[in-house]
Amino acid sequence: MVAAAPAAMAAVDPDQAALDALVRARLAEEAGNPAEALVALQSLASRAPDLPGLRAEMLERAIDAGDLVAARSAAAALWASGEQRFDARLVLVVDAMRRSDWKGARAYLGTAQDDKSGGDAISRLIDPALSAWVDAGQRARQPERALVAAATRGRPEPAYALEAALVQLAAGQSDAAVAAALETTPTDRLSQLVALRLVASLDAARQKDAAGTLRSRIALAAGEREDPLLLLPEQAVTNPRAGAAHWLALVADIAARPGHALALSIDLAGMLVLAGNEEGLAALLAEAPPTQGRDPLRLAGHGPFHTPLMVGSSDKAKIELPPALFGMPDLPMVDGRGHIWRRFSSNPWGIWDYTFGHQILAPYDFALSVQVAVKEYAPDVIILPGPGDTLGGAIAQALIGIEWQGIAGKADFMARQAADPLLLSMGRPEQRALVTG
Repeated sequence: MVAAAPAAMAAVDPDQAALDALVRARLAEEAGNPAEALVALQSLASRAPDLPGLRAEMLERAIDAGDLVAARSAAAALWASGEQRFDARLVLVVDAMRRSDWKGARAYLGTAQDDKSGGDAISRLIDPALSAWVDAGQRARQPERALVAAATRGRPEPAYALEAALVQLAAGQSDAAVAAALETTPTDRLSQLVALRLVASLDAARQKDAAGTLRSRIALAAGEREDPLLLLPEQAVTNPRAGAAHWLALVADIAARPGHALALSIDLAGMLVLAGNEEGLAALLAEAPPTQGRDPLRLAGHGPFHTPLMVGSSDKAKIELPPALFGMPDLPMVDGRGHIWRRFSSNPWGIWDYTFGHQILAPYDFALSVQVAVKEYAPDVIILPGPGDTLGGAIAQALIGIEWQGIAGKADFMARQAADPLLLSMGRPEQRALVTG
């Protein structure tokens, strides 16, 4: 069984570790290697987050290394502390523009000092040009920019890039859509779903060569195994999961409309959880295809978790909760990307960055995390702590998806549970007894 456990700090002298990180940073800086210097500074920040001048130094090295994600994190921390440096403001403006957050970009531009207070001369020189770009962006309303930005933020997200291509194709930007399709490799199950929909759209747009190339990449990435759950547009939709490609295409279409926000939140194998603003959700409920009595259900109290709509929460968490709160995991952990955080070899800063970055802003592939866990660790049983047993069906679907131990369908799973239970839910007294004895 793979389980999340409280983090424990490595058994080393924190002062010596901080000093070693500082020395590594200085040596890397002198050697002209800003990326290596940034890694060392990030390690230092996990041990001495309140060291004077550290965030400013991290910002400068991140800019030198071309790492916008790290630069944005350092700039946000500086900004929140009241140190509104010009380079921090510029990074935050550029990042907001990359995410098509024109309101946010305008807010940062509006913080420049005026002449009477000795404002920055460079700021006064470039602000008019930045303001003009923001104005143009607000008028253009090209929604795919946010998808492209999300696709390149931190760990690459090919599904976002392919969704952007769908939006571009619908807007008549065939050349841009073809370029995006040819530059993106669908490396995970979610991106393969979106890629299949894009293949059909490219075929319809008479972009046969691009469609053929992308189709070949899907087959290669999937090991040339056909998935009966991935249907193309001309095929009938019989249930929500079988029509996953249709749903993701509909999500991309709605998200492209002005004032509408909609994105995949969680992939539960048997179900997809979507999140958006009121306009996006209303459009989804109105336009959802018929699914034989299983219409979309709106979850009460569910927020836009695991989507770019949570960027404010991500920023606030990174500012208020320092990396020093995190340490090496006591047990291996599998995250929502299927990435394994192993004992002794995981970077506490990386766990902090994922927890308050990707985990908040990008889809959580629960099905993939379960599949990776069982393939990697081959557990005797899977224990579902709770609350209740609502995730039992999702775990079963994830196991069926890879035919784990010969379980190829619901009947197989039920038979296995009756004879030799593989999934034990603490929310069921009879199964809890098997765990607790």
